[in-house]
Amino acid sequence: MRTDLINKATGSGRDYYLLILDDDGHIHFANSHLISNFGLKLEKIPEYSFFDLLDLKHEEQFRNTLHLVHKTHNPASAEVAVVNGSLHWIKWEISLCQDEASVNGKYMCVGYDIVQKDKVKKMKKVAEKNYQSIVEGLNTGIVMQDSNGEVLAANQKAAEIFGISIGNIYEDNTFKNLWQTILIDGTPISYENCPCVKALRTGIAQSNVAITYKTRAGELKSLLVNSQPLFEENNPSPVSVVSSFIDISQEKKLEAELLQEKIQHQKDITETIFTVQEKERTRIGHELHDNVNQILGTCKLFMDMIKVQTDEDADLKEKVTEYILTAIEEIRKLSKEMVAPQLKEKGLIASINGLVEDMKATNAMTVLFYHQDDVEMLSGGKKVALFRIVQEQVKNTLKYSQAKNLSITLRRINSDAQLIIEDNGIGFDARQTRRGIGLSNIYERTRFYDGKVDIQTSTGNGCRLVVTIPAFR
Repeated sequence: MRTDLINKATGSGRDYYLLILDDDGHIHFANSHLISNFGLKLEKIPEYSFFDLLDLKHEEQFRNTLHLVHKTHNPASAEVAVVNGSLHWIKWEISLCQDEASVNGKYMCVGYDIVQKDKVKKMKKVAEKNYQSIVEGLNTGIVMQDSNGEVLAANQKAAEIFGISIGNIYEDNTFKNLWQTILIDGTPISYENCPCVKALRTGIAQSNVAITYKTRAGELKSLLVNSQPLFEENNPSPVSVVSSFIDISQEKKLEAELLQEKIQHQKDITETIFTVQEKERTRIGHELHDNVNQILGTCKLFMDMIKVQTDEDADLKEKVTEYILTAIEEIRKLSKEMVAPQLKEKGLIASINGLVEDMKATNAMTVLFYHQDDVEMLSGGKKVALFRIVQEQVKNTLKYSQAKNLSITLRRINSDAQLIIEDNGIGFDARQTRRGIGLSNIYERTRFYDGKVDIQTSTGNGCRLVVTIPAFR
């Protein structure tokens, strides 16, 4: 040991401690930094034993380090607490002194403060306790996983959300297996594609991923997941991931209820429109039949009373009378079509049969009507809807299709009522043909009862209209 090093340590060793000890802990040298920090008296240094300054729990550790250095002749280090009013942590680098006779066989110990190690430990415990308090107080499930997907930490809320115990969430593969019953947009996903694993694999945060989870009790929960990868310095790959799980089932339920209320409100409006339409159609139909046709009938009577003088006048009178009779017949048909069918008295099947018989009377085409009697169990509103759809499609067929044969089928398929109207006419290109008022009414009436419309047609291949209404659910 060189004397200049000791002198340097004595004079300016403000940042570290320097000691020379023997095996019994007697202090042969101490620098000013140690003396002042531990309240030692310079003249009494030979009387001190360094072991008396150590915390009892660390004395044996320090002695063992001295013995190791003596045995191996290699430097060693020890972190021990020294008592100077409170525990004071110092890391000592210890080596044998063999350079000069005065210190030969003794130990040189150079010490560095470990900044408030005991305080840091306490602060760490307090921080961990506060962290647990904060995490457990959250209304959000928190799960932390390492790079292998093993659960490192989780709070009680996470266990509650997934319907398992907090102990079970740490068991091998438990958290991994939970993802087997998880859906995104109604589609099952693999564990490899869940947000936490994607965050680990890509290093990119997965934000606001909506999933549906089925608990062991069979309960469906809607969750919002955020997974944040965590990195260490100079390491481009994530070392862990923290995922938060927010139970948004109640919000989803309220959204669904609100949507259902909106749908029901829209249905109420549509039903009101249909009711008003039927009433207005009936009013206009009666007005045409009772008033306009009565006026036309009176006109015909007056025409019959006119005395003609020439053959030319007779021909004119005959043509006018013919036009009046035609108008009366057309108005009669129109008023019959417009007035709401007496479905309560006649029933749906009888009302459609009336339409079929009218068509047969015209000899315009061959018409067949197939039906099952249990369709009469339908509600009044659905009967009216189906009757109006038959009216509309028959009118379209007569007007546009050039068909020779028409079939109408009304039947029950499981819990649905199904109406099929099929002709062998010229058909049309459904992609190119604009949906007119009549066809729009068919769609609107069907949609009101949560039904479906399927039109199968193409140019030259007739038309098949299939209307399905969930009537018996």
